[in-house]
Amino acid sequence: MNTIDLQNTLLEELEYVNAPGFRSSVSWPNGRPIDGITSVYFIQDVPVAYFSQLEEFDATQLLELYRSVWSQGKVPLLYVVLPQEIRVYNSYAEPPDPENGDELDKGDRLLQHLQQLVDIETTRQAIYNKLSDYRRLYLDTGAFWNTPDGQRVKKEHRADQRLLKAMDQVRRKLLNEHLSPDVAYALLGRLIFIRYLEDRGILNKDNWVSQVTHGRVSDYFVALENKSTIYLLFDYLSQRFNGDIFPVEETERQQVTERHLRFLSDFLKGHDLEAGQQSFWPYDFTHIPIELISGIYDTFLSEETRQEAGAYYTPLSLVDFIVEETLPLEKARLSMTVLDPACGSGVFLVRAYQRLIEAWRLQHFDASPSTSQLSTILKECIFGIDIQLNAIRIATFSLCLAMLDYIKNEDIQEGFRFPNLKDTNLIYANFFSVEVDQIFSGKVFDRIIGNPPWGRGTLKGIALEWIERHNYPIGEKQIVQAFLWRVPTFCKIDGEIALLAPAKSTILVTANSHEQFRQDFFNRYRVRAIVNFSSLVYELFPDALSPVVVIFFRPEPADLQKKVVYAIPKPSSISQHIGTIVLDANEVKFLKMEELLLNPQLWKIASWGTPQDFALIKRLATFPPLQNLEKTGQLREDISQGFTVGNKKDKALWLQGMPCVDTNKFTPYVVEAHGIVEESHFERHRKQGIYSGPLTLIRRSACEAAFFNEKNITYHDKITGIAGQSEQEYLLKWLTLYINSSLARYYHFLTSTSWAVERGTIIHDEYKKMPFLVLEKDDPRLQQALYYFDQISSTYHQQDALLSGSKAQVIQQLKNDIDEFVFDIYDLAPSERQLVRDLLEYEVQFFEWSKHKRRSIDDPKAKPVLPPNTPMLTQYAKTFIETATSMLSHRAQTLNATVYQNGAPLTVIEFELVSLAEAKDVHYIAESRALHSLLRKLDLLLLERRTPTLYTRRHVRIYDGSRFYLIHPSERRLWTRSSASTDAATFLTEILVQSRKLITGASH
Repeated sequence: MNTIDLQNTLLEELEYVNAPGFRSSVSWPNGRPIDGITSVYFIQDVPVAYFSQLEEFDATQLLELYRSVWSQGKVPLLYVVLPQEIRVYNSYAEPPDPENGDELDKGDRLLQHLQQLVDIETTRQAIYNKLSDYRRLYLDTGAFWNTPDGQRVKKEHRADQRLLKAMDQVRRKLLNEHLSPDVAYALLGRLIFIRYLEDRGILNKDNWVSQVTHGRVSDYFVALENKSTIYLLFDYLSQRFNGDIFPVEETERQQVTERHLRFLSDFLKGHDLEAGQQSFWPYDFTHIPIELISGIYDTFLSEETRQEAGAYYTPLSLVDFIVEETLPLEKARLSMTVLDPACGSGVFLVRAYQRLIEAWRLQHFDASPSTSQLSTILKECIFGIDIQLNAIRIATFSLCLAMLDYIKNEDIQEGFRFPNLKDTNLIYANFFSVEVDQIFSGKVFDRIIGNPPWGRGTLKGIALEWIERHNYPIGEKQIVQAFLWRVPTFCKIDGEIALLAPAKSTILVTANSHEQFRQDFFNRYRVRAIVNFSSLVYELFPDALSPVVVIFFRPEPADLQKKVVYAIPKPSSISQHIGTIVLDANEVKFLKMEELLLNPQLWKIASWGTPQDFALIKRLATFPPLQNLEKTGQLREDISQGFTVGNKKDKALWLQGMPCVDTNKFTPYVVEAHGIVEESHFERHRKQGIYSGPLTLIRRSACEAAFFNEKNITYHDKITGIAGQSEQEYLLKWLTLYINSSLARYYHFLTSTSWAVERGTIIHDEYKKMPFLVLEKDDPRLQQALYYFDQISSTYHQQDALLSGSKAQVIQQLKNDIDEFVFDIYDLAPSERQLVRDLLEYEVQFFEWSKHKRRSIDDPKAKPVLPPNTPMLTQYAKTFIETATSMLSHRAQTLNATVYQNGAPLTVIEFELVSLAEAKDVHYIAESRALHSLLRKLDLLLLERRTPTLYTRRHVRIYDGSRFYLIHPSERRLWTRSSASTDAATFLTEILVQSRKLITGASH
């Protein structure tokens, strides 16, 4: 029997050895690694796997290790190597009670257990059989999270999620017992602070309580049973560290009762205060990330306060993205100053402070800054303003904890004090007040970052007066626009501003007032980049589905000829499961601001489409809009929405009792009444004429229309009605046919400010502006349109004549025929028709699938992310070759293609430049080892060229002599014929840029 190095064998077989993300020593910036962790694997600077090697099995030691990793809440996978066995734990799952340590291997905690590993062959075979899905390729690409084991790792079970839930429970209990939010916040903050000090060993659990209470009690929990005793501890803390952190005020002493203290004690013991279940305190604040504390602020904002203030908790992944983008380590300088104009809980400031400390360590050869140096960085560099006093207090607390996180216990002597931050660095004030001008008079900052409040109607008071005084355009009283106008006055000319803002009042706007803001703002300031997070709204802000963007800009004059980086990160398994934002190469566009201002629809088109889509949309926009029917008098009434019940100020007895369409039961082509109008008073009842036929009704949805030709029918405001003249039924039938077509859906998906952005619907005015080609009575094409209309509407009406399966097939065939007919009417070329089909079949379905909080590849809408099959990849390769050959044929050259795919997360097509005489059919290789070897070769090639790794980039073009490799994730939406045309156009552009020479090196 040979002695084997189990850990090294594991790392080799999973391909972590020599990978850029693998680190054989673990050292966090604060210098406190988790005991027992020997190495770690990172994906884009986010730790995803810990490795630990124990000399023997010790249940207590293993449970403590697991508890520490779980408390950190950062790393989903924990590998534990023991003599002759390997265990893989899901370290997001809550640890068991210490008294039941044997339960660590039960439930979802233990993902895999490899035993009896006595020799190298047995070990390698066991790893191959059980851990193939754990290889670096699967983790880097995110494919692991779609495997059965990956689905068991749920981030809602992480320590941070459990802690915030528990905080929210105790907060509601305290407030229900008539405790003010300020006092409740202070109490909770002190409890956490004490636990942190005890877990760190700064306060000795065995004697500090006894010393402070003069021997009255010796245990923290016992102290919580008596009000006067616990306040001895609170007073000591306030004096010992600094009065800025939770000063004890007289109003608090009067409000707090021992019933409140019992809730706090139950919270500390880990009890479920809603279910009444007792548990244990599983958290170890030695390892819980300090920035998590900022999440407390979110739990103290009621829904009413949130709506009034427009304030929402900013996810840490978004904070990290912004800080990394505007304050990267290689550019961070210790002299830099940072301001958050609406700092809230201080999470942006904490991250910026940590980054500046990292910069200090880098400049001082990884030394640890002293207490005074940490204090200096904090006092001289970090500044924040907020209109909420609670926010300032928790920001102070968060920053002090962040500072404490870097200080060794032995350096925290009796004379240690936190620096005073309140009223100097952290200002309790309205950002638009004269007070702020006076405090920061003559001071400008290197970076201004944050998440200002936003929401319709939030601009008022001092902020409104400031805007009116400076005459800045503002849409719908959006206070975030006011912040965007004011912050440049506090920024250095060569500094940068990075602020979160709603997409629908900055780039994807509909209101005229927003349009004016957009034009003026982008004409005034130099915008470097905009990242549109609309596609991730369901992941980042599950409780507030308003899409957001981050605007990176400088206070210098705009240069409209410069290109703006426009990034649109799409949902991915990585972003969903490890909480980091991943930007693939095909999600980053470079657009001219001048073109964006001239063609604002480009913001939306670039989010989901390509330059070819922009060209097609631009051509469709040359057709007259639907609302021209109003202007030319071809309609009986103006295009209008139905009635709104609302506050019932309008009296309309004539509507009462009329048949009514149920919006939720609306079907295309067929109008049916599902009840009657029961109300007699409405917010808006509209004109009587819009409720009588002939009508085309359009539901505010992803393009559904129906024709009605009877006496009258009523409908709600989520339906748009188009009332034609009695002799114009033909016009409305053609309109109904067109709106239900794929071309109309394609147009709206790429231009709507709501569909695929927020609610998935098309708003009334967007229907009015859609291009519509009127077919005149004498146009022979009209008869064909009416024939199709009669065929499909009659099929929809047939309830029992056809079996449901047969009826669906007939309808689908008619839809296909109608689509081709509409394509002919609008004169679409074959490539344009393919663009439409691919976008609807893959991008629209991908949006519908990705908006679910819990996505699964078993979902019927998951087709876009399923692996491409052989015919699809073959067709992709052929289309690519056809497009490329059109440019290469003058040189008597073409491409041969070899497709490598076997269900792995990445698919590779190898193209070889050959003469026309050497052209061959597409070759297909589905052998697993061949693909694996090729991926390894290409990955090493990129590593040699010092570029980001193949697996993490995922979308890569690699040139190697006469061969060109194209790599995409194995998702169907990325291997369509339209994608082939786009990729081939990029390939040809690169060839031309390099003067017709194939380049060596990886293309971005």
